[in-house]
Amino acid sequence: MSGKSIYLTFDDGPSEPYTSEILDCLSRYQAKATFFVCGRNVEKEPESLKKVFAAGHSIGNHAYSHSWLQIFGPDLYYEFKLTEKIITETIGVKPKLIRAPWGKMRGSVKRKLLDEDYRIANWDIAPYDWWQPPVWYIARSIIHRAFDGGIILLHDGQKTQRNKSRKNTVAALSIIIPTLQKEGYEFKGL
Repeated sequence: MSGKSIYLTFDDGPSEPYTSEILDCLSRYQAKATFFVCGRNVEKEPESLKKVFAAGHSIGNHAYSHSWLQIFGPDLYYEFKLTEKIITETIGVKPKLIRAPWGKMRGSVKRKLLDEDYRIANWDIAPYDWWQPPVWYIARSIIHRAFDGGIILLHDGQKTQRNKSRKNTVAALSIIIPTLQKEGYEFKGL
């Protein structure tokens, strides 16, 4: 192994059947990932989060509602705290890893979270899988831009306003993971 690390992250879940399909693929290739979950989705599908945690993947907080309006106000902090409570009650572990919806939040919210020792994680590689591009596009976008320490943004959750399928994201993983493993990458959780 060359010692290169890369990080798959999945936002907006949990959401079935996609979360379980992603877990199956990760297990098949012995890869680890990080799931940034929304509180309202954990409330709907707590067993999915339990499966993610039991499989040894990292869990991050992605706010409660994933509302565009929340990123502009101080209420985003309270969405993170509510989601933290829901996650902790579901899996018994308090997450210290946060990703804001769309990677955006007010500076005052960010400072408050950092002062409380949270880690904020954004991403380096985004194949825009939320637009549902073809499988080959998602895979190629990641493989051609991969680098040691890169953080990949993907999605397992469905946006309620669009109710998007994540089947292309799931299918692309069966190309991305083995290809990058052959190039010496190890998939880790954040």
